[in-house]
Amino acid sequence: MEQLEKYDEYLKEHLSQKRYTHSKNVSDASVMLAKKFGYPDVEKARFAGLVHDICKEEPEDVQYTLMMQSAMDVCAEERSAFKVWHGIAGAELLRTKFGVMDMDVLSAVRYHTIARAGMSDLEKIVYLADMISVERDYPDVETMRKKALESLDEGMGYALKYSLMKLVRRDALIPHHTVEAYNEILNKLHRVLLEIHVAQEESKHGLSPEECKELLRDESLAEFQHIRICGLMGMATNTDDTGLIREEFRKIHDLFIELKETLCKDNVDFKEISMGMSHDYPIAIQEGSTLIRVGTSIFGEREY
Repeated sequence: MEQLEKYDEYLKEHLSQKRYTHSKNVSDASVMLAKKFGYPDVEKARFAGLVHDICKEEPEDVQYTLMMQSAMDVCAEERSAFKVWHGIAGAELLRTKFGVMDMDVLSAVRYHTIARAGMSDLEKIVYLADMISVERDYPDVETMRKKALESLDEGMGYALKYSLMKLVRRDALIPHHTVEAYNEILNKLHRVLLEIHVAQEESKHGLSPEECKELLRDESLAEFQHIRICGLMGMATNTDDTGLIREEFRKIHDLFIELKETLCKDNVDFKEISMGMSHDYPIAIQEGSTLIRVGTSIFGEREY
């Protein structure tokens, strides 16, 4: 790729030791993610990660001038937020000072703080590498690292949610690029519950506990990168026997705890137990349900 030594020297001269170390770490993390997910140009990922913060510590007036001369789309929310200027300014500096014309690299630098819809794999790699670089120690960073290693989209979904929540807590303006990026990722990811059959009626369906475990052991599940298994669901027998209802709900809860400690111990999304309907939800809640379905109590009996 580019002459890395030249950029390395430039960064040493223009960044603090802390920021320079971060840049090197992001470069390393970009290489790791590129190899992990089969990105075809590892050296391009190394370069983009290295220079992502090239303008981070330039004076405000320098960053502003570079940002305003950029031909890339800069929204009003970005223009009012100094913290994100360095990405836009960095891409413009690389183009004008160093003659970098690779739009994938320029976009990776430009959007590494705010993301956007339609990100390339390189853009996602640099965005996530910036979030998980080895020196990062913010709350939840270990979960962020796990999600980034599951898939690029899984990592982006978690990272964008984390970033949006930070902005909301600070009452900060949110660039439309960030919202559009989150919505796009959310539309790709499907949250599902595994239905467990514990009821005595044949009309009710689902997996047996053993079938559920067999499914979760299946290595081919990893191929479905946009599916999130978030927990279990199930219905008890439709009966007045509260003892039987409690027993069946307890079976689902016990299976959930077992899976949470074994096959799903690394799945941070595995946290829901959906059981309980209008006639038995108090028992379901007592037995650990996190989601109940009470449409009949709200809207009345269905008319067939």
